[in-house]
Amino acid sequence: MDTQKLVDQVTRSVREAIDEAQKQADQVLKDAQAQAERVRAEAERLRSEAERIRADAEAVARRRFDDVQGALKDLQGRLSGDPASKVDPGPVTLSEERLRELQT
Repeated sequence: MDTQKLVDQVTRSVREAIDEAQKQADQVLKDAQAQAERVRAEAERLRSEAERIRADAEAVARRRFDDVQGALKDLQGRLSGDPASKVDPGPVTLSEERLRELQT
């Protein structure tokens, strides 16, 4: 085999090896990009879910806080003896029989 044929064969083999390596590198890059996109999408989904959960928790906490504040104001009013804060039960309906019992 002459030298030129040997050089050509080696050159061809090296080019084929480089082409195959390039194809593999391209596939690895494509797979990595697809995986990165899936990870980004999942991260965005989780971020949105976390924001929703946080908003729900804040709303519940706000309602509970308002309930506690209202209960504390009511209790303070009752303890201070302020007539405006006392419970007004409204009119009481009695049967005639019960009314007679109370009158005797």
